[in-house]
Amino acid sequence: MSMSGSSLYQKRSIFTVIEAVIIIGLALVPLFATFPYRVNIFLSWEGAYRMSQGQMPYKDFGLPLGYGYWIIPSIFFRLFGPQLISLVKAQVFINIMAGFSFRHILQRLELAPGIRALSVLVFVLSYSFFNFWPWYNHTVIVYELAGLAFLFQYLTGPQTRKRLLWLLPAALFVFLSIFTKQDGGGLALLLCLALLLYNSLHEKSWLGIPVFLGFLALVAAIFILPLTRYGFGYWFNHGQPPHNSRLAVSDFAEEILGGSQWIKFYLVLMVVSLVPAFRKFKAFWENKRAMLFTLLTLGILAEAALFQVTSYTPPDNNIFFHSFAFAFLCAQFSSLQQVDLGRFRAFTAAALLVLLWWSGVFWKYIDRGVCPGCFPYHGRWQPAHRVRRTWYPAAILC
Repeated sequence: MSMSGSSLYQKRSIFTVIEAVIIIGLALVPLFATFPYRVNIFLSWEGAYRMSQGQMPYKDFGLPLGYGYWIIPSIFFRLFGPQLISLVKAQVFINIMAGFSFRHILQRLELAPGIRALSVLVFVLSYSFFNFWPWYNHTVIVYELAGLAFLFQYLTGPQTRKRLLWLLPAALFVFLSIFTKQDGGGLALLLCLALLLYNSLHEKSWLGIPVFLGFLALVAAIFILPLTRYGFGYWFNHGQPPHNSRLAVSDFAEEILGGSQWIKFYLVLMVVSLVPAFRKFKAFWENKRAMLFTLLTLGILAEAALFQVTSYTPPDNNIFFHSFAFAFLCAQFSSLQQVDLGRFRAFTAAALLVLLWWSGVFWKYIDRGVCPGCFPYHGRWQPAHRVRRTWYPAAILC
């Protein structure tokens, strides 16, 4: 191996270690801290506890969600016992799973190691670090990210029949996303189909879409058929009171046009950065990884805009879009400005800027006078409430 090749390999290895330290290291922080009790955490506890005791959803107990949400917490209850700290450990695993799924997507898109590492840092700080209790509006996106990671393994892999097998785990995690939360999972499915559609047009082969849908139907049948005798259909609510439709045009218009400043800001920057590509659209269309990256980022922005309306609690559950938009824009503008973020000084400076950007996340852990897990109350943070790791939800009041 030449010196240049050896140096490039060493640089990639260093950034791989940096990414692993960021993902795993920050995910482990909640194991060494005390926590505020999150409102409605009994939802995470109840389903996970019952499933860990061998009860069957819809048969032995009712629930308003698909039980994909409780699979991981129930496993951790079985491993470590039904304690609140077991839920924290489950979320540590979920955060690690999310981080490496995001990293794998960027890796398959062949982002430069420095940009990828910075994007991983943004992802962890903006979306994972403050999640120390399992929550369905977070888990649904994590399953989507895992599904997208396997999907991109198919989309960017060698064009052989064997790569179709990657669509099976992709379909599994997309189904688990749907089976955790219908709106987020449905948007995940639409995004996957859009990416598969472009891939089919680019390769002039339509096999991917029916194979993916076939695997999805197979997985759905395995999960759902055993439940049909127990009134599984009520999970869909069917519009009965007190449930009502969340697909109101006025609600979407109010949130998207009246707010969503970050989403619209990223969209404007994306359009500006893509102007040179639009001028040579045929060449851009043929650049598969560039098109996939663009479609993925636009799809994530669209999903975040819709998800904030259909799943509005907590108010920041759609901020997964920051890391995707940052990765795209950083890749675009670094090439235009000819900035090499693989150099140690440039990467360190950029990482410090990212830490300054998201300082509000980790500052709550440093400043013990505020509670990082409590929701804002009349514009101010409620006082911190500490709980022991072995307490049960019935013994805790916030």
